[in-house]
Amino acid sequence: MIPLALLLAVLFGMNMGGSGISPAFAAPYGAGVISRNKAAFLFGFFVLLGAFLAGGPVVKTISGGIIPQDFIDTKVTLVILLSATASLFLANFLRVAVSTSSVTVFSLISVGIYFDKLYSSALIRIFSFWLLLPVLSYLITYLSAKYILPLENKPWIKKHGNYLKVFVIATGCYVAFSIGSNNVANAVGPLVGSGIVSKELGFLLIAPVFGVGGWLFKKILNTIGKEITPIGLLGASLSGIVVGSLLLLASAFGIPEPIVMMDATSIMGIGSANSGHK
Repeated sequence: MIPLALLLAVLFGMNMGGSGISPAFAAPYGAGVISRNKAAFLFGFFVLLGAFLAGGPVVKTISGGIIPQDFIDTKVTLVILLSATASLFLANFLRVAVSTSSVTVFSLISVGIYFDKLYSSALIRIFSFWLLLPVLSYLITYLSAKYILPLENKPWIKKHGNYLKVFVIATGCYVAFSIGSNNVANAVGPLVGSGIVSKELGFLLIAPVFGVGGWLFKKILNTIGKEITPIGLLGASLSGIVVGSLLLLASAFGIPEPIVMMDATSIMGIGSANSGHK
């Protein structure tokens, strides 16, 4: 069953890459600043970097912070990865952005209910972050956009548009790094909990396939890229910085955080700054 668990983890990682590349590189890709191949390569590289440098706390939570690690054996790992992978694959197939952290956490909750072993205090902590950070993402983006977005129409910004293009690609790399610090643990955590792989080997195995998934699921990048471009490159960069920073904050506390929620509310914040809250 171990090879099957590893295969499911790789497939899960690919599906996470398919959905995760959009918050990072949809804006520069949709604006024609970067090609899909380059976006997928940069995404995979910085996800790997983020996992190794900042992914440990979330792995600790997934591997034994929600349910006791003693209950996570190879069979349970298969159940968790199979349910999470199937859910995320369906969402990617339907081109709907779904949180990878949500499907993983709720898979773990289901196992905990089955064994009647759940760390309720950990769940309260996780759900508190899930409620708080999207609200912060909206507020910070909205308040920042009020001052930053008008700069996009300044002559010196238009004159030096190439610098803005480099900046938005750099922002995408930053978001990819933050995704690596958080989402890779969704696949690696169950493997570590069951003792199939070490944390470092899990990162090395799973993180690079995020880039593969980002390249394979091209329809998601195309769809989101066309929808997100109207907020502008400066707005997309602002959103990326806010979301990436909040995701790194969650990672530092060991919280598997849904980036999809923060990304959505951040874009809403930009819309509110441009057109009003209504």
